[in-house]
Amino acid sequence: MILFYLLALLFADDFRNTIEKHGDSSINWTQMRLEGTAYVEQNGPTDDFAKQEARALAMAHQALKETFDHFQIDPDTTLDTLASENSKTQRYIIAHAKKYQVSQTSYKETGGVSVNVYWDIHKLLRPVIIENSTEGISTTPPKQHTGIIIDARGLNFTPMLFPEIVKNDRTPWLSISGFSKAKAEVKLPFIYAPHAAHSNVVDRIGESPAIFIAKSVSGNKIILQDNSTEELSEADAKSIMANGNIVILLDL
Repeated sequence: MILFYLLALLFADDFRNTIEKHGDSSINWTQMRLEGTAYVEQNGPTDDFAKQEARALAMAHQALKETFDHFQIDPDTTLDTLASENSKTQRYIIAHAKKYQVSQTSYKETGGVSVNVYWDIHKLLRPVIIENSTEGISTTPPKQHTGIIIDARGLNFTPMLFPEIVKNDRTPWLSISGFSKAKAEVKLPFIYAPHAAHSNVVDRIGESPAIFIAKSVSGNKIILQDNSTEELSEADAKSIMANGNIVILLDL
């Protein structure tokens, strides 16, 4: 198994991401961004690039808002649910949703402009992540392994902000409740990727990850194969979860 992942590091396409597409909007689960795109054509000779850019940005921002309906926090909560509540969290989300970043602008030789914009998920949902994490958890580095890879490829799992990894007997193992509140201030507990060789994966789980294969999924739960967690000490598992050094492999 370790040899397989070492070979993957040599041959995998580092630029692919785990992306959930919804029309002109998408959820980039590897970069952990909500993304929107738009293209506008030139509307006559007086329609210069500045006017086209303004229209394209407005349309891309509107596409970006559509991700609210699709982004799952957990099985019962979408981003739209949080953004519809009358709460301090809702006001934080709405305020930050007005500020997007532009990742790419393309100008066509025949006229027309294409733009891509995004929200950083951690910045948009920072209070939610902090609220669901736990105070006082030790972030002392693990002793044996530097991170955890959960291979759930081939299973029909819907990615979400707060998945749960459970043992074969359905005993809870890894979840947001084991994530340090101090780490939640600056990072997310989980990220997703299409393969183990992605640079985001290597950055997150380090040089000596423990690798586990998922057997099945149910809601937000990923169930591991028989006895697979025995190779990792409970102390290391808790430390890795506390630091958020976990990657889930998915093929959407």
